[in-house]
Amino acid sequence: MPEVDYPEFRHVGLVVRDIERCVAFYQELGFEVLVDNQDSAPLISDLLGLDVRSLRVVKLGRPPEATCVELLGFDPVIDSSRPPLNGTGITHFALTVENVDTFYEAHRHSGSFLSEPRVSFDGRFKLVFCRDPEGNVIEVVSAKPHPSSI
Repeated sequence: MPEVDYPEFRHVGLVVRDIERCVAFYQELGFEVLVDNQDSAPLISDLLGLDVRSLRVVKLGRPPEATCVELLGFDPVIDSSRPPLNGTGITHFALTVENVDTFYEAHRHSGSFLSEPRVSFDGRFKLVFCRDPEGNVIEVVSAKPHPSSI
């Protein structure tokens, strides 16, 4: 029987209108620019069958981890409406932090949070949701179990 090559999660790609503003947002969250490539249009046009004049790809992550946020600045970009959070398809991605309350206090000035931090439905973790400058929803979850679940 052949050995199975199981996939690992690599990145989430977000098409954005204002790539500079989004890069600044993710850098404020502690991400570093890993790749900043302005010349991706020919390859992506060919791979996806799109007519793209230019494409800037900025990958942000936290070395040495490989998982990252990939910001895609297409020209032209098609402004499409987002599905509701309870609609089918991708609604959000999640980040892990050491302490959700500390993260919330450090970034609440951005006004992007959907609520204050809450304890998860099973009582194990604290979490909060926020939006990036383009409206993409991010779930922020504590790395350690909530004290009430221990």
